Amino acid sequence: MLYHILKFIISIGIRVYYKEIKIVGKENLPKKGPVILTANHPNTLMDAWILGMICNQPIYYMTKATFFSTRLKRRILYSLKMVPINRAHEGKQEGVDNKSSFEACYQLLENGKFLVIFPEGTSYKERVLRKLKSGTARIALETEKRNDFDLGVKIVTVGINYAMPERFQSRILISISEPFEVKEMKEAYHENSTKASKQVTEKIRTNLENVLATTLDKEHDEITENLYDILSITHFKNLGKSKGVENRISKVREISNRLQQLEVTEPWKVYEIKHLARKINWKLKKLHLKTMFIEKGIRKGRVIRELFWSMILTIILFPIFLYGGLLNFIPFKLVDWLVPKISKDVEYFAPLAIILSILIYPIYYFLLVFAVANIFDLIFFRGMLFLISLPISGIFAYTFKKNLDHVAYKWNYLFLLISRKDIVRALDKDIKKLKEYIFS
Repeated sequence: MLYHILKFIISIGIRVYYKEIKIVGKENLPKKGPVILTANHPNTLMDAWILGMICNQPIYYMTKATFFSTRLKRRILYSLKMVPINRAHEGKQEGVDNKSSFEACYQLLENGKFLVIFPEGTSYKERVLRKLKSGTARIALETEKRNDFDLGVKIVTVGINYAMPERFQSRILISISEPFEVKEMKEAYHENSTKASKQVTEKIRTNLENVLATTLDKEHDEITENLYDILSITHFKNLGKSKGVENRISKVREISNRLQQLEVTEPWKVYEIKHLARKINWKLKKLHLKTMFIEKGIRKGRVIRELFWSMILTIILFPIFLYGGLLNFIPFKLVDWLVPKISKDVEYFAPLAIILSILIYPIYYFLLVFAVANIFDLIFFRGMLFLISLPISGIFAYTFKKNLDHVAYKWNYLFLLISRKDIVRALDKDIKKLKEYIFS
């Protein structure tokens, strides 16, 4: 019961926190088990919540044993379908035995359940696919061995691609691969169990690489993100009709693949790309500019027209922004202040923000509606309308604020076109040079 209640509440929180959640390959999720879901792990608890949200069936999670540090925590986490596992670098947690945990996994799969394992083991905010632990393969193969390779355990890999995992109203692309059955490894397992385990692990890695936009290392990740911020959609290939987050991840993947190709064929060019990209990004930040304005052309008339209509729309919608902003300012700032106080790790920002919002916003809204209803003697129907308006206007205010920032960029660009057109032309020249390095 607790699992289903929390799943419902957390799913609402995720859909509010992220602006777009795109799922590709949902049909690849089996309707019944035994199934092992494997996924990359860049965003701690959020990754587990997302897998729980996209699966209709209840799922069980292999979770690090340090979460099970007290008897109360163990009772709660067990009720939430979590299976503890001691990790080598963290030592052994009292009350947790890996042998019992593996046995629990075998039994779950034998009973046709869904089991989630993050084979990277640890969580970091990066697109680097780290070395995979062999535990997933060993659990799948051992379960099949116990059932004479006739159980039909399926492994499904899920790629969770975040645009910006910690940012409110960001986007997620979830790509699900076709399942594969480990019973096909029967002969290989009997010949050499260790080799068979490595083969299954490599298969998982290959599937993950196919559903993720990955980078080689942290530096590669950083330069890929820099290039994404600079380059225009018109300079990317093979995007088809993809939009939103799918479009973004396609662009990131193409940049990453191109850099990896150049690392082999023309490494000197990669050095020039990194240097030029950092130089352009530094100039853009210093001038408070965005590449999209420069690529539209250095024409004052077009910018003035866009600014005119942006200002008209801003004036019309400003009262709604003011209403939503003022009424949601206190809980928004409170959550924003509390999250970094609780954890300095950016990987925990999004899940912490959702948990705190689930606790703070309902209490704040209830108290606000109660106060307003008593002050203005609102009838029940008007009180409910006021309550409904609070979260809707709050999200609108946040989106409107981002649009105001965009208008500010336009004003700054117009000022530069009038007073310092030479700077804009120099930036345009650098951007064109960067594109030649990458796409030529």
